[in-house]
Amino acid sequence: DTANGEQDEDCICQVRAKLFKMVPDNETPDTEEDSSALKGDVPSVPSTSGRMTLVKAKKEGEEESRKKSKQSLVKAQESTAGKDGGTKPKLVQKEAGIGPVRILKRKPPMILGRCEEAAKKTNLFARVVQRQETSGGATRVILNVRLLPKTCDVIRRGDLFVQLNAPNGDGALESSLFKVKTSEDADTLENNLNAILEEA
Repeated sequence: DTANGEQDEDCICQVRAKLFKMVPDNETPDTEEDSSALKGDVPSVPSTSGRMTLVKAKKEGEEESRKKSKQSLVKAQESTAGKDGGTKPKLVQKEAGIGPVRILKRKPPMILGRCEEAAKKTNLFARVVQRQETSGGATRVILNVRLLPKTCDVIRRGDLFVQLNAPNGDGALESSLFKVKTSEDADTLENNLNAILEEA
């Protein structure tokens, strides 16, 4: 057995789910030159009637206008970033993977006969971990968030959907949406998350 960091934790709940995360939308290509090259604007056979010089001149003019429009766009973004304090990218929901969602709670330390007192004094935090299922047997962590009672909240988004809002590693609030197979699985996940958050 390999150590995965869960040896000192009890599994409160485990449900198989598909995870959706909110990520920045990057639909536009990096550069317009890259996208125009894919369109096939360049003629494949040179013309002998002198049209190639016209095409080259037209292409050079288009490149200059593209550069000018990019420069003005960058200046406009810089000026709005200065006014607003920064621009926020548009967020879209993307699938992160499928795998078991586990609610883990730290085991109390064993101190010779004083286990209950030690458990009360120490912070027995809980967390949610999800690893993506792969065909090769290896797993990849796609979610690992700590459950903080005053910061996290659980929302039932539908019969098969449970949303968890929890701070990520940077401290920013992040939304994770779980889609489970049955409504019983959604009930189990929602009830166990709420029970952990109400404990502290």
